[in-house]
Amino acid sequence: MIRRVAAGLAVLLAAAGCSDEPEPVPVAEDFSDTVTSLLRAVDGGATPSFGAETCGAWPATPDQVITWADATLTGVAPERLRAAAVAAGWQPQTADGVDLALVGPHDVLLALTGETVRAERPNCTKSGDSRRLDHNDFTRPDPTEAQARAVADGQERAARTAAAIRGIIGLGGRAADEPALANCGGAGPRGVTWTMRDTAKLPARTNLPAVLSQMDEELRSAGWTTQSTPDGMTATGDGLTATITARHSSIEGDPSPFLLEIRPGECVPVTGS
Repeated sequence: MIRRVAAGLAVLLAAAGCSDEPEPVPVAEDFSDTVTSLLRAVDGGATPSFGAETCGAWPATPDQVITWADATLTGVAPERLRAAAVAAGWQPQTADGVDLALVGPHDVLLALTGETVRAERPNCTKSGDSRRLDHNDFTRPDPTEAQARAVADGQERAARTAAAIRGIIGLGGRAADEPALANCGGAGPRGVTWTMRDTAKLPARTNLPAVLSQMDEELRSAGWTTQSTPDGMTATGDGLTATITARHSSIEGDPSPFLLEIRPGECVPVTGS
């Protein structure tokens, strides 16, 4: 009986177009245009081949599609492709096993290995046979020199802010955790961002409203704009955004957790080389 029900359900799903098998679909124009324009910037005769199919995921949605492109670039050094990519708003990545990895506008991933180019946009909730790239290679941005300078400057300002806030709550000037870079941006030029996090345990007897009020006063006096939240505040200033969370522990007598997160006010766009 169970087998009959399962078989009947499979037939109904297939009839409704809910197959979990990948099916070919048209290639999105933003994907093909993004890939083609980059490749032709270094090789005017580049003719990438494109494909797209559903991800074999059910229930499926219209964006459950993996799109890909393959091409050959003869005599194009990785440095030359990288320079063209940066000029077009692609963010270089630190990757293993490929000569160059890029995250581009419209969430396009591209890798160069020798003369072989593979680009993908995997809007999937499950892996499919058409994936060729290791998408972990596209999670560690490699900033350009200009970006690195901007990041270092922002993190220096963030460290000073974190030290000042720790001083307000009597925790001294311990450095916050070293922030890791992350990709940012979307349909347009890409970039990098980061989040500096600092955690602490405040004595259970700490008067949190008074502490937060003092933080608010000192941040405002330094030109920051602040806004209260149920568990703390957010503040913007000096090109940064800070989120402060402080609450009493749910266990009486336990220390009160404190969290400070500081990030750049906006994505640091890819520029330079």
